[in-house]
Formats: sequence, structure tokens, C-alpha cells
Amino acid sequence: MTYGSASFNIIAHLVMLGWIPLCIALFLVMKPARAVATGLVTGLLLLPNISYELHRLPEFDKTIAVGFGVAIGAILFDRQRLLAFRPRWVDLPVAVLCLSAFCSSVANDRGLWDGLSGAFDQLARWGVPWILGRIYFAEFRPQQQLVLVIIVGALIYTPFCVFEMKMSPLLHRLVYGVMLKSVKHANKGFVWRPNVFLIHGLMCAMYLAMAAFLAFTLWITRARRDLFGFPILAVLAVLGVMTVGVSSKNALLMFLGGVTCILLAKQLRWKLPLLLLVLAAPVYVGLRQGLGWEGTELVEVVEPVFGAGRAASLQARFDSENLLHDRVNERAWFGWADAGEFTGNQSITGESTHESFDIVIDSMWLIYAGTYGLVGLAAAFAIMLLPPLLAWKLIPARHWTHPALAVTVALSILSALLALDCLLNSFDNPVFLAGGGGVAGLLGTREGRARWQ
Repeated sequence: MTYGSASFNIIAHLVMLGWIPLCIALFLVMKPARAVATGLVTGLLLLPNISYELHRLPEFDKTIAVGFGVAIGAILFDRQRLLAFRPRWVDLPVAVLCLSAFCSSVANDRGLWDGLSGAFDQLARWGVPWILGRIYFAEFRPQQQLVLVIIVGALIYTPFCVFEMKMSPLLHRLVYGVMLKSVKHANKGFVWRPNVFLIHGLMCAMYLAMAAFLAFTLWITRARRDLFGFPILAVLAVLGVMTVGVSSKNALLMFLGGVTCILLAKQLRWKLPLLLLVLAAPVYVGLRQGLGWEGTELVEVVEPVFGAGRAASLQARFDSENLLHDRVNERAWFGWADAGEFTGNQSITGESTHESFDIVIDSMWLIYAGTYGLVGLAAAFAIMLLPPLLAWKLIPARHWTHPALAVTVALSILSALLALDCLLNSFDNPVFLAGGGGVAGLLGTREGRARWQ
């Protein structure tokens, strides 16, 4: 992740220091599941994009702070439920991901301590939100609470997004003292793409789009008729307008993909679209890395639909991936253990639509393939794709729009869309990971299935 170049102000440090006490306060005034949901969403949307370098330890940043703050609150006020947690087969991908980080460091002669540090980092980023989801969102009512908190968070973000669409993404600088580097790509002509307190405008757009998709699911299935007295259709309209207004074609496509899955299940009893979403990410990686497909045909499709600028951006991404193809294969199983080692820390000049360009390495699949190898990449995708695969296999299409199961299905689709987004971007999102963990706990364990079958 990239941050601004200047020092963050005292407010940023105070917010980070006050985060754990705030999480503890949430458990004092809310029931545990609601406190977990509120803590995850609040941390994601509010905390500054700040990173503390710790000697011989993983950097302590926003993502780790969010998960640890909520986990500490749970340890202090809901210890019995945490102690009752037992690992199940659905947790295996998390274990493999942590193990792959360890093996990557050892295989690259970086030492045992570096391996343990890498494994801990993956546990903090992926494992903690997943386990919190397994514990607290493996039932229908807590899942609906999580969905409602996600939607409320998007609604609260809406006026700030509107402000930044007019004035440019400057709230992070005004509050925390530093302008995020992603602002240089935010000007979209008549409007700006907002960040608010998220690391990038694309991440903000994705969050708003997924909240709109969840609101659509609640409306079309009648799982919820209102939110704080406002009709859910009105909520959907607001979030739908914002999804279009933030100028992210990728986020809009994700929203439409989720809506299509729900509508086809409702009208035609088709589950196939969800399976296609599940297969899309691994098939893409297989074509790009395994078969060496250069992506030319996709660029030709994108240009007439989304314009020459978007096509050129996609081509630059493909050019970088093509240049790194052999680097991945050099250490295919466990990678290079360090993104800088993987890319060579240098600009690349080669045959491209541009004469000279820097390596574009902002897609999660390429970062993980190069850093942790294909083992780590497969584990990361398994974490995101296991929940929708379970929903596709276990829940009949005729039940997808049942008010009791609709939220579970929606969170499953959201997890599949998160995996698709990782083909282009690399944004940590503990909220969506927790939702996926809840679905896996409900559908993939004996205890969970006993609650609904």
C-alpha cells in the first residue's frame, strides 16, 4: 500500500491509540455480534491509513489494528465464546496461507524469524477477520446485523463522498494531515472519485457498490422493509446513485454482477451465474500465468465499451504481468518472500504500448503469486471462494430469495466478487472477510448446518 509522503498529524496517532479503547466500549454498550460488526465497519471506514514500522515484526497498519482491536474487545468481554471455538476444515485455507508465508521466507533464506513474522502478518490480515466471522456471524440474525451495519456505514459515508466528488479527495489530509497518493488518479472530469478515509477511491467505490448490492438483496427478497424508518428502496436508490456517481466502472460491474445472480435465481431458479463467478478468478490466473495468455482480446473488447483510456490502462497492466510471468515461474511454489525482490525494484523497458513504464503490481493475485507463490495464491483465493462455492452447492436456487437465507446468499456472492476485484486491485477488507467466514461457519460445519437444515 502507498501512503502520503509527509508525516501524519497528532490526530492520526491519537485515533490509532484510541482504537482499542473504542472497541472495548462497543462491547460494553452492544451485544457481542453487533459490537464486532460495528467495530469492523467503523475501523475500516474511519481509521487513518497509517503504518508503524516495528523492529523485526510486521508493520502495524490500519488492517491489523481493525482486527486486533475488535479481537481484544471480544477477549475481554466474550471470552467463553472464543474459547468454545474449534477449527474445522473450512479454516484450512487460512492455515495454508500462513504456512506459505513461513515457507516462502525459509525457502528464500530469510530466516526463521522472518518466516514467523510473515505467518503472523497473514494471520492478522486474513485469519483474525475470518475467525471473528466464523464465531460471530455463523447464524442468520448476526449475518443480517453485519449487512445492516455495512449499509449504514455506506449511508454515513455518502455526504462525505459527495463533498469529495465536488472538492477532491482531501478529507484524509484535512483530518489526518496527509493527502493520499491515489488522489492523482481521482479526477474524472466533472467530478472527483472520493476516498474519504479509505486507501484508494477504487476501494471506496467497491464498498459503496457492495453496500448497494446488499440493499438490493434486502429489498428484492423482502428480508428487510425499512432501515431506521426509511424504506429500504429509498436506501437502495441513494446507494445506487452513489455507485454510479463515484466513477468506477469496475465497482459498477461488480454491483451488476451481484444483482444478476439474485435476479436469475429469483426468476429462473438458476445458480449457474454464481458458479461462473467462483470460477472466473482461478480461470483468469490459469490463462495468464499457466497458459501465457497475453490479454489482447480482452483489451480489444474493453476499448469500444469503456473507452481508449481504460483500454490503455488495462494494456499497461497486462504488459507488466507479462514481464513478471517468468519471475513467478522462477520460484513458483512459495515465491520470493518480498515484493521488491519479486519485481526487481526497478522500472521496466520493453515491448509495450508505452516506450517505458513502471511495473504495475497493484493486483492481489500477482502480488501473492510473486511473494508467496502459487501455494499462497491458491490459499488466498480459497478463503474468498469457499463461501460462495458452499452456497452454490448446498442452497437450492428456489431458497435463495427466502428472507431467512437471502443475506447468507448475498454475503456469499459478495465474497466471490471480492475475489474478482483481486484480479485488478489489492485492498485489505476485514469486513468482507468476516462475512465470508460467517457463511463458511454456517454452511460448512456440522454445527452451522444444524441451525438451518
